[in-house]
Amino acid sequence: MARKIALTLIAVLLMSAALALPHTSPSVKANPGSQTWYMTDYLSGISGANYRVIRASGNGSSDSLSITAGSSRVWAAASSSSADEASNIVCRMSGTWSVRLRAVAGSTGNRRLTVNIGVLSGGTFTSRGTSSTITVTTSFANYNINVTTSGHTVNPGQYLALRVNASGTSTIYLDVHDVTLSPCWVTSPSTADDYPGTVNINFTVTDYGSAGINFGSLNPGAVDQQEAAQGPSQGAVALVIGADTNVNINIQIKGTDFTSGGNTITISNVKYNNTNSTSGASTLTTSYVTWYSVSAYTANTRQCYHWISIPAGKAAGSYTSTFSYQAVQQ
Repeated sequence: MARKIALTLIAVLLMSAALALPHTSPSVKANPGSQTWYMTDYLSGISGANYRVIRASGNGSSDSLSITAGSSRVWAAASSSSADEASNIVCRMSGTWSVRLRAVAGSTGNRRLTVNIGVLSGGTFTSRGTSSTITVTTSFANYNINVTTSGHTVNPGQYLALRVNASGTSTIYLDVHDVTLSPCWVTSPSTADDYPGTVNINFTVTDYGSAGINFGSLNPGAVDQQEAAQGPSQGAVALVIGADTNVNINIQIKGTDFTSGGNTITISNVKYNNTNSTSGASTLTTSYVTWYSVSAYTANTRQCYHWISIPAGKAAGSYTSTFSYQAVQQ
């Protein structure tokens, strides 16, 4: 009577959170309190922007920056007089902003300034709130303006921006120069995110059952044998994204070929799915592939089920592999 040959196949689980930027959990300050940007006459290097509005400290060189009636000027966020500053994360900036403009104009004539706050992306300014307008009547006077934004997010690579439009009968001039700080500035809501933000990816892998991915002892020719720990509602592992993850991320997966001495079973014999069914399951590869994506600030848990098939004629042995899971910034 022929004796059955048993194979023991064990996939060593590697838990990994590979990040495009340094992992900083849990040090991210979601709401650091109000931040202030100072309007200057330093030219911006960003398409669609005229000048820089500098975070924390800034002072221009002109007390008569002109805005011709019927035209606008756009200020893009910057970290210094020479460095524009794109968002690193999905910054949530909605709320009521405080704007202070110091205008240079006579008390006669019809002069108005309209302020919008929004996003600069691809050379286009998009307002994220209602416009606020003031009438300029007095020379070298300070005008305080509140602008409320909603649905105001600045995505990675985009710029926080301020637009000022002049209307009326003549040119209006802004004073962006003082002894230390520009007298024109904009302050974010206290509930807004830290801009430009620090990337935080909170990614964990929960391993069920014995350590690693374990398929047990199988015979050559076995088809779609499930991992030992998984059941109807529990996968081999669970991939968990925390709600404090502040960037859009891709969840990626890969594996190495199973080996036992000089014998190999290719990783393409392994399937994975987020339900306990091989229907619609994907095939594991030796290179990372994106399985699914999760939006910033979204808690997400996905069960990961695995199955393996054993080609006929494979020699008995203890076969091992490495399964890898990672979360990477989009």
